[in-house]
Amino acid sequence: MSIGQISDPVKSQYGYHVIQLIELRPPEQSVFAQRAAKYGYGPDVIREHVRYDILRDEYTKRAQAQSVQSPTDQVHLAWVAVASPKVSGGDFQAFTDQLKKVSDVQKALDDGKDFAEIAKQYSEDTATSDKGGDLGWFARGMITKLDIEKDVFALDAGKVSAQKSDQSQTVWYKVLEKDPSRALDDDQKKKISDHAYDYWFQGQKKAHQIQKLVPGHELDT
Repeated sequence: MSIGQISDPVKSQYGYHVIQLIELRPPEQSVFAQRAAKYGYGPDVIREHVRYDILRDEYTKRAQAQSVQSPTDQVHLAWVAVASPKVSGGDFQAFTDQLKKVSDVQKALDDGKDFAEIAKQYSEDTATSDKGGDLGWFARGMITKLDIEKDVFALDAGKVSAQKSDQSQTVWYKVLEKDPSRALDDDQKKKISDHAYDYWFQGQKKAHQIQKLVPGHELDT
């Protein structure tokens, strides 16, 4: 467009718009670019961020278009979740106490104690512990940790997963029910849509065996 030119009607998520070009400025003279420059971000960095945002928006739309449709395979899950043991500020007592809690949960499960009672006694997730760890129903695409999704969907109803740990949490899942053709409710549809990009991205990382390496920890598994 040239200065003074008026566009044809343009449609967006907010409706239709007619735009007139009043003035043109070099990118480096824009208010945004000037503010960014104060923090050391030049035009190349800004372009890279804009490019990333455009690509993410595009792949988010593609991922949402490929999301699961209702009805679909679902699992009803419960969990026990505790903080993973780690030394913080030299507090070795808290570390050993947390190690013991993880061990106590595993022993209770091995002894065949009721999962709901274990969750009420040990789980640190205050939103679900009083409900016996009940998390509700999950369809594919709602759990973005693909290894966990794969494992819980492979379990039979009534079975408990192996202990799963990362830097923040140690968890155990129980499949309460399974339904191969359960309708998605509105909240589930929103979660699947909101998580579509992360779910797709994690799948790409797994498919291409991409690892994020931290200097000094390249060989960690």
